[in-house]
Amino acid sequence: HATSMAETILRAVSQQTTSTSVKILAVDVYGSSETATTWNVAMGVKAAVDGGATVLNLSLGGTTDSSILSSITQQAIQKGVVVFAAAGNQPVDSPTYPAAIPGVNAVTALGAPGQLAPYANYGNFVDMALPGSSVVYLGNQAYVVQGTSPATAYASGIAAGYKGVNCDTWPQIQAMMQQKFTVPAK
Repeated sequence: HATSMAETILRAVSQQTTSTSVKILAVDVYGSSETATTWNVAMGVKAAVDGGATVLNLSLGGTTDSSILSSITQQAIQKGVVVFAAAGNQPVDSPTYPAAIPGVNAVTALGAPGQLAPYANYGNFVDMALPGSSVVYLGNQAYVVQGTSPATAYASGIAAGYKGVNCDTWPQIQAMMQQKFTVPAK
């Protein structure tokens, strides 16, 4: 999952500019487990911010709010870090976290242009919609990954790439993205 999200982020960055200083700082919140706890995600956010990240891609989520994750994410946002998080893949309108934390850019997925993907979460916590499919390569084999995770990776890469070549502020970039990548009605 992480490798395909990194490849998607870099592809989105390259669509914004051919020359960039954008780098990916990988932070493992899963370890050897198939799931991550909100504590591990919170510590991952902290580690990324402490490591100098200015854009966070959280292509993950769950249904439980966490005061610790919310607090650490809010601290990152207050430091000027832009946070993108996946809205979820359950086609429901209930909040997913960390996407529903105030100040986080919650990203859902488009299937066809202008249409929510059939698996994509929606609701008033969602801020933008981007393509929910990405083609990634391992060896000489192409694989398609789908979900709000690649949509979030695209959003993170577009923001980072755009910031790398423009003098716009993060609030200006977020507003532009919310206008350009509007969430279609369900």
